[in-house]
Amino acid sequence: MLKMAVENIRRAMRDGFYFENRLSEWEKTKWSTNCYAFSLGLNVPEDNICDYAYRPGNIANNVIGTYVNSANIDATAREIGEFVSNDLKALGIKYEVFKDKDEYQYLRELEHPPGCWDILFFYKYRTHDYHFVRVGRDGLLYHKMGWKCIPEVTDIKTAGRGYSLIKRYRLSLGEEFKK
Repeated sequence: MLKMAVENIRRAMRDGFYFENRLSEWEKTKWSTNCYAFSLGLNVPEDNICDYAYRPGNIANNVIGTYVNSANIDATAREIGEFVSNDLKALGIKYEVFKDKDEYQYLRELEHPPGCWDILFFYKYRTHDYHFVRVGRDGLLYHKMGWKCIPEVTDIKTAGRGYSLIKRYRLSLGEEFKK
């Protein structure tokens, strides 16, 4: 069951939109958030939303009852992509999916409509692991390497080490953002 209203989750995402100079704020939630939470801008403990909220698909499972393997163990890249899409739909997040020709495509598309941000979805086929990386408004990549870390600046080679880039999502809350 969802413990937070969808509008409150969207508000947390809106608050997390301008994150670049506020990475240290993630220190207090580093044990209760992961790369998926960071890519969505959700600096909220997982349990405040629902059980396993930061495993792709579980927000949608609790909002609209979509099927998801709650542990996401051995989920394929295609399934994880579907789970992410379900979460975004359940939260009313507008999004586009790009199948980039190369891992540097995001650098050529830094001009976003107001209020949009990109996340890169990586997948490790051998271990069925996933990783999400956020593209900052400054063109730098930021990621959170697991549950015990705070977000940091990275580069495409480090972020994708051992992983394959699957797709890029461009997200929008459907609102203009002002500094």
